[in-house]
Amino acid sequence: MPKTTHQLASPDDVEMAFYEGLQNGEIEQIMACWAEDEDLVCIPPGGEPIHGIENIRGLFTALLANGPLTVRPMHVHKSQALTHAIHTVTEHVSVMTDDGQAIAQLYALNVFHKTPQGWRLIAHHTSPGHLADAVEEPMASTALH
Repeated sequence: MPKTTHQLASPDDVEMAFYEGLQNGEIEQIMACWAEDEDLVCIPPGGEPIHGIENIRGLFTALLANGPLTVRPMHVHKSQALTHAIHTVTEHVSVMTDDGQAIAQLYALNVFHKTPQGWRLIAHHTSPGHLADAVEEPMASTALH
């Protein structure tokens, strides 16, 4: 498992490291957020479910092939138990294309599990959202650098 500079002591820590990894184009940081388990799943917007750590690595490697993403998580709703946590997140995504800047509003479901190594991501599902939501500011408690 790749090392991360972040302490993954809580689901919030994992989520922040995950989104920072996307913003910085750091595949190793993104992958360090995932559990060491083959029963992982990632579902990209409009895509098929991707299972297993190596397939998920391939997905994020391809996603970041043209550089980092501008992703601002907003409207996080959290549910946490002793060993599992679920966050629903509205993601504001901005990318440069050949036709200029493209903005998308996505909804994500992040599922975390507490492992012996700390909290880790076990599922990430992203669905298309509404552009009307894209004008809102991110939550003040979520800082991405």
